Amino acid sequence: MSAEDSLESLTVKQLKTLLEERGLPKSGKKAELIERLSASDEKNVIELGTSVWSRTVVGQFNLAQTVGSVAAALLLMVVLFNPSILGFGEDEPVYQPIGFDASQTRWYAQELVNLGHPEWEGRMSGSPEEAAGAQMILDNLTEMGYSPQLNTYPVPMFAINSAPILSMCIPPAGGFFGGPVTGAACNSGVGAQITTFEHRTEFVLQGYSGSADYQFGQEMELIDLDDGTVDSLWTDAAGKVGIVRGGNSIDGNTGIYIKAAENGLAGILRINNQSNCGQIVADDCIPIFKSIRVDDMKAANSGSIPENIPFIAVSNNTGNQMLELAAQGAFLRLFSDVDNAGELSVSVPCGTLYGKSEDLIIVGAHHDTVYHAQGAVDDTSGTATVLEMARQIAMVANQSGTPEYTIRFCTWGGEEEGLWGSKAYVGANANELA
Repeated sequence: MSAEDSLESLTVKQLKTLLEERGLPKSGKKAELIERLSASDEKNVIELGTSVWSRTVVGQFNLAQTVGSVAAALLLMVVLFNPSILGFGEDEPVYQPIGFDASQTRWYAQELVNLGHPEWEGRMSGSPEEAAGAQMILDNLTEMGYSPQLNTYPVPMFAINSAPILSMCIPPAGGFFGGPVTGAACNSGVGAQITTFEHRTEFVLQGYSGSADYQFGQEMELIDLDDGTVDSLWTDAAGKVGIVRGGNSIDGNTGIYIKAAENGLAGILRINNQSNCGQIVADDCIPIFKSIRVDDMKAANSGSIPENIPFIAVSNNTGNQMLELAAQGAFLRLFSDVDNAGELSVSVPCGTLYGKSEDLIIVGAHHDTVYHAQGAVDDTSGTATVLEMARQIAMVANQSGTPEYTIRFCTWGGEEEGLWGSKAYVGANANELA
């Protein structure tokens, strides 16, 4: 597209803005304004046509028209607000943002979603699904022409071996066949009132949860810890499973887990009554995955994470239902199979476009997700946007030559559990990034 054709697409108001920026008269009809601009210093006009996907805009631009989302707009501005940082512009360029193909971005997102866990859908850090996502990202960056690098870092990480189970049972009145009322009577199901809660929608494991297998026959009680601020309630819950309403007043998940370990609880549940309420389910606050601060947990627990204290979040409605069942004498069935004492490798795929200078611009997002969901927003959409930005920049470079600065696109694993991938990458590349 020629500069004159680009100017034709602008409104009179936009043309006058350009004239004002160049110190030129703003009077006259549209054709005269275009002629005046075309005759001005043409070296200030930069052609950034990229392909059929790109949309050339001269003058002040509308981000909402240029990119498919606010997130994409913000990321694009990091690198492209001034095209001269790529080495394609002069001192006072007319800004021409690159294209952004929403359908291509959706394709990247869907490809990542397709790599999720076959049952739980997520790409949990350190899992084969996360590694597959990282390889998909690296393959695409390589195909675009970037110099690829796949970094892997061993970090403290947990592995969920099988789906957790959470249910409660009110034993049959009068016991089983007239015997005493015991939790074991729930095992047959005859006359018992058993409530089974649904994994992923009514409860989810929390970061670095421990393992246990409590059967109805063990008559495990559920103890109401209110908001977690009453020390005597924690003391009374020793050897039992406690349930906290909210918990933000005691330092969130880390504070809850520390108190559970200090007081010898057999397990800990947290009711979500504060986040995403009414946003996903109209009359409920769905359970959400949260992690802990590993170093703080270890410091409070003799250098280790509790291996035998399951940690589960439940929805607000589920938590209230469980408290009602506990008040009626129900016993708990809780199964959690998690290895939380070791390390797993998380991935950081990067693609680099080397410039005339070693000065480095990095654009990134995290490709891991919570274990129990696709993570379409957090952060599959961000990763897909980074890939589309990389594709567009590669097309610009193919036409316009070597950029002024070196540009690198990376995505991080280990974000959901504690920013592990990005911290490890910065630590490993401290000299280059200094």
